[in-house]
Formats: sequence, C-alpha cells, structure tokens
Amino acid sequence: MQGMHTLHSNTANHRNIVTRLMGIVIALVAAVAMVVPTTLLAVPSAAAQEISKNIITSASVNPDTVQPLGTATLTMEFQLPNNTIHAGDTSTITLPANFTYFNSGTDFDIHSDEGAVVAHAHIAGSTMTLTYTEYVEQHSDISGTITAAFTVQNSATPGEQEFHVTVSGTPVPISNNGGKITVEPGDPEANTVFGKYGYQSGDSTDELLYMLRVNVPNQNLSNITIEDQLTSAGLSYLPSTFTVTQGTWVKDAQGKYSLQNATDVTSRYQATITTGSDGIQHFSMNIGDLNGVGLLVKYYVRASADIPTGTSITNNATMNYNNGNTAPSGSTTVWKLATGHAHGYIYTINITKTNASTGEKLQGAEFTVTRTRTGQVVGTVTTDANGNAALGNLVRDDYVISETKAPAGYAKAASVTVSASDFKKGNDSTTYSVTIQDDKATTPEKLSQPETQKPTTVPQAPSSQPKQPAPAKTVSTPLSRTGGNILIFIVVAVVLLAIGAGLFAYSKYLKRKQ
Repeated sequence: MQGMHTLHSNTANHRNIVTRLMGIVIALVAAVAMVVPTTLLAVPSAAAQEISKNIITSASVNPDTVQPLGTATLTMEFQLPNNTIHAGDTSTITLPANFTYFNSGTDFDIHSDEGAVVAHAHIAGSTMTLTYTEYVEQHSDISGTITAAFTVQNSATPGEQEFHVTVSGTPVPISNNGGKITVEPGDPEANTVFGKYGYQSGDSTDELLYMLRVNVPNQNLSNITIEDQLTSAGLSYLPSTFTVTQGTWVKDAQGKYSLQNATDVTSRYQATITTGSDGIQHFSMNIGDLNGVGLLVKYYVRASADIPTGTSITNNATMNYNNGNTAPSGSTTVWKLATGHAHGYIYTINITKTNASTGEKLQGAEFTVTRTRTGQVVGTVTTDANGNAALGNLVRDDYVISETKAPAGYAKAASVTVSASDFKKGNDSTTYSVTIQDDKATTPEKLSQPETQKPTTVPQAPSSQPKQPAPAKTVSTPLSRTGGNILIFIVVAVVLLAIGAGLFAYSKYLKRKQ
C-alpha cells in the first residue's frame, strides 16, 4: 500500500509540474502577443524636418534708414506649398550679419482668421524658427504675413548696404530702396546738453526703457532740475527701476557717446512721481550742480494694457539749468512686437447623381472618396432625395470618386477623378461640383425550360475515396513593412524555446528521482 501511495503521489507531482510548465508557456506566448505588435508592427510617424522650399514671397523694412542700436520693422509675406508640410516641420528665417531680432528669446503664434494656430514662432538672436501645426495638413493655399522688429548692432558698418533674409538657405532681398538699408553713423544729438531716448524693452512685452543724458559736453552747470511727462494714462513709471550714473561723456569711433569712469550715484537723487486727475503721470528730479561731469538717468515705464503693434508712444522731458535756461527733449517710440497672421482654404466635393437618360435625380447612391496621394479613403457619402451628396474639409489634391452602391435598378458608374486644379479658391470653403450618371441595370430574360420527367434514383456503391472539401478562398494581406516574417519567426522561436526549457527541466527532475 505504501508503494502504491508513493506511485500515486509521484504521478500527481508530475502532473503538477506539467501543468506549471504549460502555464509558463502560455504566459510567454501571451506576453509576446502583447509586446510584439506594439514594437515591430507599429508604423513610425514621419520625422519632423526643415522645409527646403523658400516660403517668403516678399520682404520690406520700415524705416530703411537706421542708426546703431536703433530698430526697424521687417514685414514678410509668405506662401506655404500644398501637401508637403506636416505638423512639426519647420522653416528658418535668418537676418544678415550685424542685425538681430528684437525681443530675442520670445515666442509668438501665427493665427488664422478663425483663431487657429498655424505655426509657433521662436526668436533667438538673428534667427526666427517657425514650427507648423496640424493646420497645414488640414488646409491648402495657406498665405499670410509676419511682422517683426529688428535691431542694428553697434558693429554695423555705416552707409548703404544690402539687406536680405535667408529662408531655409535661400536669400530673399527686401523690395524697398533697391534691396538696401542705410546705417547712419554716430548719434547726431549726442553732443547736446540734454537728450531723452526711449526704447522698447527687449526683455518684456509691456515695458519701455528711457534714458536721460545730462550735460553731454561735460560743462559746469548749476541749479539743474528735470521734469518728465508721460502722455498716456495707460503708462506708469516703475519707481524701483530708477538709476543715476555719474561719469564723463566720451565719443567713440562710431560717433556715439558713452559714459566713462561711471559711478552709481542713485542714492543722491530722488524721483518724485505724481499722478494728475487725468491719470497721466509726471516725475521731477532735483540734480543741483554739475562741474565737468555728466549723468545718465535710466528708468522703465510699464503699459497697463496690451499695446497694439505700430502704436506711437511719446514721452517728453525738460532740463532747467543755470537759473533760467531750458533744454527740452522728447522721445517717440513705435511699439513693435512680432506678430503673424495666415489664411488657409478648405474644399468640398459636391456629387449629383442622375439618370443618364432622363436626368432624374437619384437617391441612395453610395460613394467613397479616396485621396490619390495616400490611397486613403477620406469619406463615404450617400445621395439624398435630391440626388446630392457633399464631402467637405478637403485639402487641394487629387481624388478618386468611386460608386460602391448604385440605386436600386441601376448599374454602378465608372470612377471619376478630381484634380487639384479643379478646386478654385475664393471662399473659406470652396466647392467643386461633379455630376455622375447611372444607366438602368439590364436584366437578362429567363428562358423557359421544358418539363422533364423525374429520373429513377439508382443507388450507387459508396466511393472508396472520401469526398474532398472545396479549397478555401485565401485573401492575402500584405504585412507591414516593419517585418511580418520577423514577427512570425520571433513568436515561433520564443514558443519553441519555452517548450524546450520546460522539457529539459522536467527530464532533469526525472533523473533526480531515479
């Protein structure tokens, strides 16, 4: 009985081992089935790339005469090619040497009329990079305008020089002033006793930087006071930004003045800010006497609301000195921000289904519309009671219209090709109409068969050969280009390895028991 009990126990143990091995094999096969399709069969998306084609159709600058550290506005018209740009692709617009975009390091979006983002723009030094969104895949004939300010560097050579933007390697000259820009030498007002200058802050989208140059000739002046007046209630001084530096004004090789041997003397002076009943701010500063030295007063002004591009902002100041002398100076700054606007088109195919003989409108005809470029079915439509069916949100491209189901009693018509040139832009959604005619279906007459006598059934001996089943219809489906055969090989290999490992372990177990 004990031997019999041991035999049954061993058999049960063997069955448990086999069950466990089969569980391992099944788990491995399931894991492969889940992992492999996501790794080998996944079709990778197209990698983003730089667009090689130039998109800028024209460019101009205003003004075309600037000074070092001065700014001008660059306006560019662009046109995007159809069916070649994808989301994530980029275009790069580069300025020539000695010129940089204003507000370097900032981003802005190019919007459509509907407010959709066509492209994201990033400014870095002399380069503007456009990164396109899905809008370019869903619209055609996209055109627009980009406006951006740029700055002339101190290193720019004075005089007339050619100016062009380089777009993805293609130079595009400006259209005004014969494709040239003039850089003026020096600073024509730097040798005056008092001067006020303003610039849009390159570090902010709502601030302006102002500078007051006091006693540039380095004379002996007495009883100096400064009065400064803003001209809009939407502007306000930033008190914490006021700084005063003392030194000697010196003219450099480019004709510009800079403060040498500068010392921070901000603590000696106080800007008294007042706000009038109209909301406009004003400040005054008592300087006192200056003997052979000059001052540079700097401060920032903030706009309380968004300032539209192109807005002129004027700020006036006056220096009173030597008991009765005045030196007025003003600064007008044209607010410049990089902006962009674009417009794209979507198209519609309108199908009318008629009787080829009578012109009667036919209901119930089904069509598929396939984009020739990709082979993708972009839509399926069915004609209504008026024989009409429409498919919208199409880009300008070639399509094939195929009738997949004809109305009852009619034969299907031949496929119709729609070319990209058939679409005419002019509206936000431009329609191309096509009429497809069907002929009545022809039904062959049934021939009457003479009645025949029912034959006498004669039993037959059973065949020695079994009846062969009809061959199954095989539908071949091409595997993914990522390697269908590789997938099969890997699955089979993993299963065989798992089974082999299980059998090997089991054989080792039996040997230990013997």
